[in-house]
Amino acid sequence: MRCSHCGCEDIDIQHVNQIVDKDESKGCLFWLLFGWIYIPFKILFFIPKLIYHFFVIEPHVYENRIVTIYTCKKCGHTWKKYN
Repeated sequence: MRCSHCGCEDIDIQHVNQIVDKDESKGCLFWLLFGWIYIPFKILFFIPKLIYHFFVIEPHVYENRIVTIYTCKKCGHTWKKYN
């Protein structure tokens, strides 16, 4: 592996575990198409949803992502690779 800035092959590699909540993540296509109507409905149904979640416990769905972070030891340039 080589650094794209200086061409050095002395690279430090770190693997980082990221935990992502799958229930709350919305894509950009969702916000472009439905975001204008999603926010008023979310505000309108916030109180009943709050009461519902007070009495019913639902498990959250989480996703583990391993991100590899490369750092050049010579120039300090960093870049990521998502697995």
